[in-house]
Amino acid sequence: MPMALDKKYPAAGKSWGWQYVFPSRNLSIDPYSGKTRRHHADEKAIQRAMKKAVLAAGIVKLATPHSLPLLCHTFAEERL
Repeated sequence: MPMALDKKYPAAGKSWGWQYVFPSRNLSIDPYSGKTRRHHADEKAIQRAMKKAVLAAGIVKLATPHSLPLLCHTFAEERL
């Protein structure tokens, strides 16, 4: 959380809205507070994992993390 919000709402950092969906495996030190924290996963790591999963599933079409929202909309339209 940004410094000012962390001071104003000390418990807010534990709420779901402030959590990373894809957290990093590594811990780092916050330069402002000096606390050890976990940040978001590297974009390249997510892309590599997606590529590996697509190959393992035998999907022949191009699929990237950016195509996932399109798939959700496509399946939602098919159900209507």
